[in-house]
Amino acid sequence: MNKNEIIIIITVLFILISLWLLVYIKKAKGKSKYPYSKKDYLLSKAETSFFRVLEQAIGNKYYIFPQVHLSDLVYVKSSRGEYYKYFNKIDRKSVDFVLAEKNNLTPVLAIELDDNSHNYKNRIDRDNFVEDVFKNAGVPLLRIKCVASYDIQKIRTRIEEIIKSPNNK
Repeated sequence: MNKNEIIIIITVLFILISLWLLVYIKKAKGKSKYPYSKKDYLLSKAETSFFRVLEQAIGNKYYIFPQVHLSDLVYVKSSRGEYYKYFNKIDRKSVDFVLAEKNNLTPVLAIELDDNSHNYKNRIDRDNFVEDVFKNAGVPLLRIKCVASYDIQKIRTRIEEIIKSPNNK
């Protein structure tokens, strides 16, 4: 091999390595350092369907907030030493919907939509715990069985009965 052939081989290798580096760097720049992507939905199909029913049942009377964390609805009244013990029990738990007063955003009713997953032992335990938390905190909770269609008037009546109940004042 003569000197010119060596120079050509080195030049070709340099060009190939440079092109490979450019492609690699371009791909690396396009990737996020976090493995997150946007979901195509906020609620499941059943929850979205029930959200529409709630809109019809309450009209403009209340705001509907979906997927509200328990820690946004109740707080721990406990000594500093026990605070985290009780906070950790409600942390990462949520209810499907919360109705809130329009004028001051005060929660007036939490709603759980119970699909078949609520029949499992661990879910029954979780649901009982959430009911106890809300009862102790004075937050009314309405449990609705997930079905193919809903009677809007019955739901409206049930919501009004619970919110107007003297136990919730």
